Amino acid sequence: MPLTVRSFRTIEIFCWAAGAALFVFFLSKLTLSEARRVSDVAAFETAYPDEIPDQSLWPASRIEDYEASKAKVATRVVAVLSIPEIGLKVPVYRNFSDLNLDMGVALIEGTAAPEDVGNIGIAGHRYGYFHVLKDVQIGHRIILRTTRGVRCYRVIQTRIVDPDDVEVLAPTKENLVTLVTCHPFHYIGPAPRRFIVKAQIEKDEF
Repeated sequence: MPLTVRSFRTIEIFCWAAGAALFVFFLSKLTLSEARRVSDVAAFETAYPDEIPDQSLWPASRIEDYEASKAKVATRVVAVLSIPEIGLKVPVYRNFSDLNLDMGVALIEGTAAPEDVGNIGIAGHRYGYFHVLKDVQIGHRIILRTTRGVRCYRVIQTRIVDPDDVEVLAPTKENLVTLVTCHPFHYIGPAPRRFIVKAQIEKDEF
């Protein structure tokens, strides 16, 4: 049966409505993710202010409660990662999940923990908070704030590698941060390569 002008018009209206609904859904998800990122960063920074509290007059029970409260927060957000030069400030979660990568970035299993010595691997979506890595340059600062204090790094290298190139995440005896995201940044569909940012420790305030 041939389509009439009215039928085409109905299909067109349906397509516009479906497109609008998908756009609203995507926008609402993005808004919720951004709100959660801001909330988690604020919660972490409130729990761990820059100034280390003077515990000299605290009773032992109060110190225990303070340490316990830090542990509770750390189960959700283990660090806050900042690169001031490109305006990045994002929570680092311990475990990979779709939700965590929507709200921030996550530690790569098998690499060093943020408070350990070694190569700390952190991954994030190229169409999420790690999209700004396209603008990172040698010499930019990477600041990693954990429950114990702050470590400052300097970017020493950026590379594009194949997904199976695990050498970039190999253990090291020096303190490094390796950021990983997909590449190319504007690729449609599953990206074929990985963009790597390596930074070397410059200042340790643990």
